[in-house]
Amino acid sequence: MSKCDRSPQDPSRSPSQAHTRIIMVLTCLTTSVLAIDNYHFYRPPFRTDEPRFEQPWLTSIDVQLGGGSTDEARDPCGDETCLLNLHGAHAMHKLGTGVPGLDPANNLDKILLDLAAVPDRAGFGDLTFHGDFTIREYVINVHQNFNHGFFGQMYLPIRSLEIKRVGFVDQSPENSAMPNQQTAEWQQFLDNFSAILARHGLFMCPVDESGVGDISFLLGWTINKQDTEVFDFLDATIKIGLLISTSDKTPLNNPFNLPLGYNGHTGVPLSFAGAAGLFEWLTLGVHVEGLFLTKETQEVRIKTAPEQNGFIKLARTTAEVDPGSIWHFGTFLKVDHILRRLSIVLGYSYTKQDPTRLCPCTPGAFDAELANTDATLQKWHQHTIHLLGEYDFAHEGNTFHPRLRLLVNTIVRGKRIFDLSVGGIGLGLEVTWHH
Repeated sequence: MSKCDRSPQDPSRSPSQAHTRIIMVLTCLTTSVLAIDNYHFYRPPFRTDEPRFEQPWLTSIDVQLGGGSTDEARDPCGDETCLLNLHGAHAMHKLGTGVPGLDPANNLDKILLDLAAVPDRAGFGDLTFHGDFTIREYVINVHQNFNHGFFGQMYLPIRSLEIKRVGFVDQSPENSAMPNQQTAEWQQFLDNFSAILARHGLFMCPVDESGVGDISFLLGWTINKQDTEVFDFLDATIKIGLLISTSDKTPLNNPFNLPLGYNGHTGVPLSFAGAAGLFEWLTLGVHVEGLFLTKETQEVRIKTAPEQNGFIKLARTTAEVDPGSIWHFGTFLKVDHILRRLSIVLGYSYTKQDPTRLCPCTPGAFDAELANTDATLQKWHQHTIHLLGEYDFAHEGNTFHPRLRLLVNTIVRGKRIFDLSVGGIGLGLEVTWHH
């Protein structure tokens, strides 16, 4: 027997068979459709996508609310660390090296130059930054089926991002060997840290950003094959679309600002989802997606010395920014209607972004090879566990089929990411215009 009865009901079936068929139809109409997602290092993705149901002119509307908080991150080795040290400790010793226009006659610039002249020592001038991160996210996701398996989709995220209680700890050596925490040039730097940053247009204040992310429009095609020799059903969906930059660009005045979207880059998402049914109650699925972002010319902060590390960079220039492609793989197991109308989904996903590359627009002003060693431009990845419970209120023969879901997405491993769990609630509605 298949997951869905896509043919007219046979009146000769027994009552128990008919009841089972009704349940399977309702299962199809309540398939989760949180399709494309926006992938970022500061949050886990929502659950893995399932194939789209093929019914002509079916409309699906989903609204999801989620949020979470953390003060931890995963560093380049995958180890737990303070929130803002996902790229390692911030190296301040050579912060002024290579920065254009420093004036020895200016007291703040002289502090930078004097500090850079202090001999190297492991850990000297390193600061570890901490903070508390909170995300609240609202997603509007609409699907509209057409004929012959084709459908359209619109996906819009709205985000609120906060980082509070930003601070740092001096990691310079404490023992008597020089240089150490008591070195005069280092103390001068720490005493004037805020003023030095302000001179270069940086203000280390809390982050509080809210707004729309990047909207996506997609066109897809789906096929549902039922009653195969081995499986109850085999479903497959492919999609291609356009991600349009509708989010504000990330300001350069705070080193810890976060992008609400992809910072002015347009993207092309391409995905495949497949699923198979077994035993009339079990679904196994897989989802693969790539997001390919365009190059854009933008003003950026740029690394000017090999020793520099972290978010804080004084120099800025115009460069062609080539963001790395984003890849997502997920798999899931769904138990359909284990308690009347309740279904449970357990999933796993792996998400990564390739390194970003800068090409400064002013020839000779900055070393492009050096700039691209910046830790903040390197690849990141995350492993996420997804748990979802969904309760449907659908009835066969009705036009409107509401549903409610609760979900938890937990990052379990990764590199250069915020270590975060997100919980949420989703409200969905399927509208079957043709029965």
